[in-house]
Amino acid sequence: MDKLTKCVLGLVNREAGGAYKVLEAEDFLAALPEGEQSDADGIGSALHYLAERGYVDMKYSDRGTFCVRSLPKGRSYTEEEAAPAAAAAPARARGKGGFFAFLGAFLGAFLGSGAAVALLTLLG
Repeated sequence: MDKLTKCVLGLVNREAGGAYKVLEAEDFLAALPEGEQSDADGIGSALHYLAERGYVDMKYSDRGTFCVRSLPKGRSYTEEEAAPAAAAAPARARGKGGFFAFLGAFLGAFLGSGAAVALLTLLG
């Protein structure tokens, strides 16, 4: 699925959910991320693509006005796309924590062995 179609599906999921909602092409165009460009025909093509594949249900479309609702397949697709990004963030945070744990253990062992050598030198 291309970026434009993903953006269109995301807006339908946010705005309509499981209920029918009338959306204008301008609503979709305003919600596109920076650098992504399209027109009313492109939005209509993306919505027809999604409807043909069972992601959304389109009751009607008329000159840039669309009555749509998202279907379970469309909502689950958006949730699955968001899940890997959410799961990857904690892994990066654990990586930094692991580094500092290793550094603390290494410094603790170094200082502990240094203290043991100094104590044995003073007593011996």
